[in-house]
Amino acid sequence: MTFRTLTMLTVCLGLAACGDDASSDDDQSDEETPSECPAELSYAAVGEPFLAKYCETCHSPVTAAKLGDSNVIDTEARIREHGKGLYDLVLSGEMPKSGGPVPAAEKKEFLDWMECSGAAAGGHDHSH
Repeated sequence: MTFRTLTMLTVCLGLAACGDDASSDDDQSDEETPSECPAELSYAAVGEPFLAKYCETCHSPVTAAKLGDSNVIDTEARIREHGKGLYDLVLSGEMPKSGGPVPAAEKKEFLDWMECSGAAAGGHDHSH
């Protein structure tokens, strides 16, 4: 093989490898992104009503301030901020403390929404 042929072959292989890396990066980002929730497991259908029924008594901005609690949980963004810690507290039954016992179906639906939306990942650990 001549030097020129070897150089061209090296360049072509390098470009081909770059193309494969780019597509595999896209594949990896798709795998790391949580799948979208079905419509019946949206924030509006599940998260927001759960917050209103079980969380805002203690974790609304006004009530939390009165109680000296910094754990305001009143929006989807706040749920995501508390992430895994909130998920674990609801899963264990430690939360919510108001609104009576959460029926198993409502609890499962809320936790399913947190999982499929990615809200259960990351966040702060507020378990006590």
